[in-house]
Amino acid sequence: MSRMRALSTGLAAGVLLFATACDDSTSPTTSAVLTDAQAKLVAEASVVDADEIVEFAGFDMMNGMPMAPALVDPAVVCTPLITPFPPVDSDEDMVPDSVRIEFTGCTFTRGMMTHTLDGTVNVIDPTPSLTDWDIRWVFTDFSRTLANSASGLTVSALFDGTRQVAATADTMGVTMTNFLTVFTHANGVASSHLKNWVVKFTADVPGSILLGYPLPAGDLAITGNSTWERLDRTWDIANSTPTPLHFNPACEVAPRFDAGILVHVATRDGVTVSYQVEFTACGTYTVTRL
Repeated sequence: MSRMRALSTGLAAGVLLFATACDDSTSPTTSAVLTDAQAKLVAEASVVDADEIVEFAGFDMMNGMPMAPALVDPAVVCTPLITPFPPVDSDEDMVPDSVRIEFTGCTFTRGMMTHTLDGTVNVIDPTPSLTDWDIRWVFTDFSRTLANSASGLTVSALFDGTRQVAATADTMGVTMTNFLTVFTHANGVASSHLKNWVVKFTADVPGSILLGYPLPAGDLAITGNSTWERLDRTWDIANSTPTPLHFNPACEVAPRFDAGILVHVATRDGVTVSYQVEFTACGTYTVTRL
């Protein structure tokens, strides 16, 4: 059994992706070409993955709660189980030595989006005796569901894997190694996105990244490879952002990017096709074959 099938078997029935309109269940199973419908599903997976990077960067590592942006105070309905509590921070750099945060139906609202979190995240300081901004996040069966009250659409995904973060006041670097995201679509068919990404976030205003505060506005650049699997078909995806994705913390809908281009170069059985995902406003993007 593949890693994707093993994880998706245990995925809760409520995990749903709003991709019904672009479902590819009737596509020939032998086709090597990534169709337009499939490209939209890959884009949705990548967009959720990119948005999750900036979203979770805005969580308080000591209490597991989202940090409120300056003008928006999210209403939170949950109390995560934190072990140990209070967390130990030997070098007093605001990164706990090692803490386990267990979410059970945790819900908070930001603007038109309601977020629900389940599963476990371990936060680890790779250098507990050195005062710096190095952080390791370990996600175990961690699910994030986004419900848009305006459109009625729901996006959910299950995350599993390790992410390493290093930051300064100007930039944040993220390394994702074999980081898996699993989706269950409206028709019950699962797909997976296994990533080896290198991500760099650069603040619009130098010096404005402050540990213990939400990320400021800035550009997210993504490079690396991933594997997308659906209906026993697998594509190798080369990912790049020729125009970095611009994160706007004032956005009230996900994804919280208001500009930028993400390019996917998909290959299967020697057949290659390229698509671009262009962000045009908060929560809005288009997918176009190149």
